[in-house]
Amino acid sequence: MTSFKYNIALIVTYFGELPFWFPAFQLSCSYNYNIQWIFFSDAQPPLNLPKNITFIKFSINDFCQLASKKLCVNIQLSENFLYKICDFKPAFGIIYEDYLHCYDFWGHCDVDIIWGQINNHIKPNIFEKYDIITSREERISGHFCLYRNERKINRIFLEMPWINKFLQKIDSYEHLDEECFTNYLHWLKCPTSLSRIKRFFIGQPFIPIVYWDKVLTTSGKHQRDLIENKKKFIYKKQKVYHVDGTEMMYLHFHVLKKLPTFKKCDISCNDTTFYVSDYGISRE
Repeated sequence: MTSFKYNIALIVTYFGELPFWFPAFQLSCSYNYNIQWIFFSDAQPPLNLPKNITFIKFSINDFCQLASKKLCVNIQLSENFLYKICDFKPAFGIIYEDYLHCYDFWGHCDVDIIWGQINNHIKPNIFEKYDIITSREERISGHFCLYRNERKINRIFLEMPWINKFLQKIDSYEHLDEECFTNYLHWLKCPTSLSRIKRFFIGQPFIPIVYWDKVLTTSGKHQRDLIENKKKFIYKKQKVYHVDGTEMMYLHFHVLKKLPTFKKCDISCNDTTFYVSDYGISRE
């Protein structure tokens, strides 16, 4: 197995009880030896966690206090709308900077994911060349994105217009992590009159080099097709496969998990093969 020469951390901020499919997530993480997952969570950590998953006891109030301090803006989250945390994902490099000193790259991800071999899809030359690495084509992905751990890169997200105002909207998800940040990164490169005017007044902003050349995961369409055709995604020998046999970096089952039939997860840490379908995650 080819090793990364970079230290990489994926951050998850998660409040409440862990989802029932967490054993599958945990198993798939365990074989990505070069990646460290750090959970800031009030959930009880599962038993027998692999060495590359760490839980740091963290409450909603802890997050609000730390985010307010690091972002210099008053942050208050509603316990009734914790999905708002998604808006903060690209700011994790600033919010959690005190935990990230030893990492070359940090990133954010979701937990409705089964991981394949990440370093089969993100080669060393990509880390050498790019500042931001995402799993969607021409778009920043909320469920997986990596950032070179340098202050000028970590702060790009916070340079978006009216960012503080949108972060303080506690009752609405503003799509800051995906649509808004994507649009801003495209705008930075756009040689329009408006861009030139801004640069005249504020100076030339730092423009990161973004890797968004390929789709590295499943889409909602893939999952709907799977349901209609009674197919299954496959996890086999530390890799994940689409129903057509294509190896992917990870399976993101965000559509499947919402189905009333998605109830099952019967795998153990010893399983080498299992399937993901509209009925859940199982050995057959």
